[in-house]
Amino acid sequence: MSARFSKLEAVDLADDEDTEGEGGSGEDCQVALVLPEGVRKGGRGRRLVNKLRGRKRLGSWRWVVVAVVAFAIAVFVALMVARLASEPPSQATDNSDNNGELQAGAVATDSALCSEMSGEILRNGGSAVDAAITALLCVGAVHPESSGLGGGGFMVVYDGNGSAAAIDFRETAPAAATTDMFHSSPNLSTSGGLAVAVPGELRGMELAHRLYGRLKWIDLFQPVINLCRTGFNLSLHTEKAIELHKDAVREDKILTELFVVNGELKKEGDEVKRSRLADTLELIAIEGADVFYTGELSLNIINKVNETGGILTPEDLASYAANLKKPLSTEFNGYTLFTPPPPSGGPELLFPLNVLSLYTSSSSSLLPPPPPPPPPPLSPLMYHRMVEAFKFMFALRSQLGDTKCDDCDGDAVWSVVDNMTSINYAAYVKSQISDDTTHNVSYYRADYATPPSDHGTSHISVLGPDGMAVSVTSSVNTYFGSKVVTGDGVILNNEMDDFSSPNITNSYGLRPSESNYISPGKRPLSSTCPVVAVKRSESGGTQYLITGASGGTRIPTSTAQVIWRVLSLNEPIDEAIEASRLHHQLLPNQVQVEASFPDDIITYLESKGHNVTKDFNYAVVQGVHVNEVGVVSAHSDSRKQGQSVVVT
Repeated sequence: MSARFSKLEAVDLADDEDTEGEGGSGEDCQVALVLPEGVRKGGRGRRLVNKLRGRKRLGSWRWVVVAVVAFAIAVFVALMVARLASEPPSQATDNSDNNGELQAGAVATDSALCSEMSGEILRNGGSAVDAAITALLCVGAVHPESSGLGGGGFMVVYDGNGSAAAIDFRETAPAAATTDMFHSSPNLSTSGGLAVAVPGELRGMELAHRLYGRLKWIDLFQPVINLCRTGFNLSLHTEKAIELHKDAVREDKILTELFVVNGELKKEGDEVKRSRLADTLELIAIEGADVFYTGELSLNIINKVNETGGILTPEDLASYAANLKKPLSTEFNGYTLFTPPPPSGGPELLFPLNVLSLYTSSSSSLLPPPPPPPPPPLSPLMYHRMVEAFKFMFALRSQLGDTKCDDCDGDAVWSVVDNMTSINYAAYVKSQISDDTTHNVSYYRADYATPPSDHGTSHISVLGPDGMAVSVTSSVNTYFGSKVVTGDGVILNNEMDDFSSPNITNSYGLRPSESNYISPGKRPLSSTCPVVAVKRSESGGTQYLITGASGGTRIPTSTAQVIWRVLSLNEPIDEAIEASRLHHQLLPNQVQVEASFPDDIITYLESKGHNVTKDFNYAVVQGVHVNEVGVVSAHSDSRKQGQSVVVT
């Protein structure tokens, strides 16, 4: 669901007052009139009133005409109000008269509870990072199948003054991990202690708060602690995840305690209390992240992991560090896009956007093209080109991996990243895309099988009133991660499954990706690609798009489609996120489309040789947008029943 707020000046012929109204669907909608620069209230309108007052009394027939006109106007206004009330609720703010300073913040998460809780942090003077931390804690509590303290992720922070940074808090392989540790038992990479990588979420929060936080650490935890103690209603998404993994839920004491009552699995709307997690969060709020990595919580994690077949040591937890990195960036339709470097999916996001941007120019040179004309509509041909760009992207993805570990070939990975973020290389790929046909897999020159990717994930987008923007994606990998849960209520990830393993050739004859092999201290490749896009307006304000997604390999393709729709086609953020999407990951060689995808485009793609199938998996996108006149909009994808808020 979307949110938009407008703090606008109303013009009244008699009084200079602000006006407010309310929209439908249970959310506030405030609208009024913004005066163009140089136009003052009370000028022409007040003179008109005085002029009318000075005239002689109108004849009675004229009053009849006036009454009829007034009635017609009233009917028109009533119809417009009804129309506004029937549309998705929205909130906005205008920057044109305040030197580019925002008058609103916004939060988009996959939980209405968490968006509102995070918004309250902004209302209390917290930074966008403060609000993002509370949102991370909250979604980890209410959607434990997707994220939480036992996971990790990536964050992009734009400080509002032209600088951006990336924080890598991806999980790492334990020191005792080996390249072939899952060769004889591949299933051990998904369930049990051996699947657990060193969690990074808390260290990521800690680093972000140290650099950008305003409120006290404990203040970011307290609302979530209270929620865990008082309880909340189970979401439909969690209900489905429980049903999908019902055997694992029933086998684990803590998960049974949470999600089973009188022998039956809980359903949407049933109350859930997370008392164990509340105690854990309270301890972390008081003592800091060290209690998780070197204190009493760390011992509980190590014992539980090793009881279930794992190899985690105290040194693994104690040595974990979140990394501050320079983000990748590219220019797209006048915006600068910032996203994390590997092992995130940042390169996977920027590459197809670079390719698609070239279709607005007639240049076939490998040199950077001239400023493009207005972009074309998202035509059936553009969908074909998009699919082809995705196929080339996934061929390149198979060569990506971590760049920082002792055994990592960072130079080789960065060589691929340089190509994926280069407009010259994008021009070369564009020259290889045939508008009249698609091709078989070998045409795209994939040397390795596409590495596995995250599934249980949450994304959060936050904009602060001061212009600070945060895009953060967190994951425990598959639903409920490794299914290993500590007595402290921490559900641990199974991110070891995101590595590639040698000697396992896939059904298409491709070898596993060597750049993503397991080694001690290494971080597995991820598809998550949180992104902040910024553009300075001529008025001095800043336009923003803060977005990202959950949904495994569909994350970069879905995020790219939303960015294309908003920044190239000027679609509202809610329409762009709710639009039907397609996906292609090279293997299998098929276009996967959502059930509501337009039939005419499916037919067109099939005419180009594409094998099109209906896809019942999907990505979930969250987004915040500030347009050229300063309207702040936010939207949470209805695919996961999320809800956004705008804070004034």
